[in-house]
Amino acid sequence: LFSIMGNAYPNFSKHDSVERSSNSILKNYLKRAADATTEELIAIIMEVVNEPDLFHFGELLDLPNLQIIQGDAKLSKYYSLLEIFAFGTYSDYVAQKEHLPNFSDCMLEKIRLLSLISLTSGINTISYDILLEKLELKSFTELENLIISAFYKNLIMGRMDSSNKTLCVSYAVSRDLRREDIPILIEKMKTWSGQCQYFYNNVIDETDSADALKPCRFEAINKIFEKIQKLENDIGNEEQKPTDQ
Repeated sequence: LFSIMGNAYPNFSKHDSVERSSNSILKNYLKRAADATTEELIAIIMEVVNEPDLFHFGELLDLPNLQIIQGDAKLSKYYSLLEIFAFGTYSDYVAQKEHLPNFSDCMLEKIRLLSLISLTSGINTISYDILLEKLELKSFTELENLIISAFYKNLIMGRMDSSNKTLCVSYAVSRDLRREDIPILIEKMKTWSGQCQYFYNNVIDETDSADALKPCRFEAINKIFEKIQKLENDIGNEEQKPTDQ
């Protein structure tokens, strides 16, 4: 599975390190899961969703033995659980709550953090009221504590505007991307590429126009210097004339 880009074009190294760290942690679980029994797989899934610094799960979902769990009526809830953490939000958890394993406090905070990433991707500002509703938090204090945690973990970059009760966002780390969403990402990349080409062409046109004007500007400057030189010569000649007695 793939990861979708965050909403900022700059390449922030500390946010890249979040993905590298998350992927590094996931690799350890992938090694364990590759030859694990069904019981061991279930234990690994529960460890993964409780791992506080792991935010990417797609490769684990791709393992053949995970596909076996998906097709088991009794065990499919663990696959669904992992899917929610990979692609879903807190709202998805609420909708499927009765068919999922019980959530620990760590899992609840983690799915809210992942939801916060999704809610802030592709936007500049979002109101506290919307976040409170989507994340089902009871107070602004709880919300700001969650946002601070997201800042601390480098999941998003921005600032809290407490006076206006809004979150201003400049960056959100990537999340896993479903295969069926890849065409949408490709279209977004094409649009972004087209915009880059448009601005590039404009810069080239402006540069060409500036280059074309250079001779005219140099000629105008030379004429100004000539006039200044002439004035200086005229003044010098006037000063050299004998004064009338």
